[in-house]
Amino acid sequence: MTDFSVTYNSLTITLGNLTTNGIEIDRISGIDGLGIRVSENVLTGQDGGIIWNRLYDMRNIVFEGWLVTADDTLDGYWNAKRTLVNAFSITENTDLSITRWSETSTTRVITAKIIESPMIVENPGEVDHCRWRVELKCDDPMFGDETATDYSMALATGGGSPVAFSVPTPVGALSGGVVTINNEGDVTAYPELIKIDGLVVNPTITNSTTGKSFQIGTTITSGNYVQIYRNQQGEFILYNGSANYYEYFTGDIFKLAKGTNTLRFTASSGSGALATITWRDRFLTL
Repeated sequence: MTDFSVTYNSLTITLGNLTTNGIEIDRISGIDGLGIRVSENVLTGQDGGIIWNRLYDMRNIVFEGWLVTADDTLDGYWNAKRTLVNAFSITENTDLSITRWSETSTTRVITAKIIESPMIVENPGEVDHCRWRVELKCDDPMFGDETATDYSMALATGGGSPVAFSVPTPVGALSGGVVTINNEGDVTAYPELIKIDGLVVNPTITNSTTGKSFQIGTTITSGNYVQIYRNQQGEFILYNGSANYYEYFTGDIFKLAKGTNTLRFTASSGSGALATITWRDRFLTL
């Protein structure tokens, strides 16, 4: 069975055990319950009210523990304190990784920012040990799998027949590449990233399970690509990783429903085009 441990900015701390760096955690809060934001109105002229919507709040995680000397020297104590303070500083905005007690060494990750740096009180007589506390806030409150998975769809070819007159829609590949993604998490969630590599004209990605889709209404030439994603800062449609391509975007950046989702890649035409969906299951708790 693996130990319960926390890793942030390359510093790993084990719950309930003093590690070789002289830092331990003995108390954690915020990894389970989440605050809920409620949009509501009190009714006029009758009892009760209306709850219009409920959304999860940001997540606050608090770690508390002991700091001691790792090598039985006072300098070791001060070095351990420096390591702790520097790991949990506002210059670091990295993923927080938590490995739970598990036979399978299950690890979850979440993007966390320090809002209270290590609080340490020096008491008389405690020259080589002290208590510490840090607090982090997660703007996206969901935990994710330790690693993401890429699902690729090549644009389908064939399936059409030439015609001798103009038609209002492209006649070529009658169906695009298809991939199935199983959302085994606790919530519906957006893919981490959707990438479309050219050559392709008017590429369209559809989640057949939910009926949602989007299209990039232009030509992505060979050797170039468009990235599509949504996070806490908004929606992003980027050409070759930087240029804003939102003017060519129509439709919805879709979520994946819980369970099996069938995604389809279609286009007006293309050659060698590839769509890649980067997905990570999301969880309300560890």
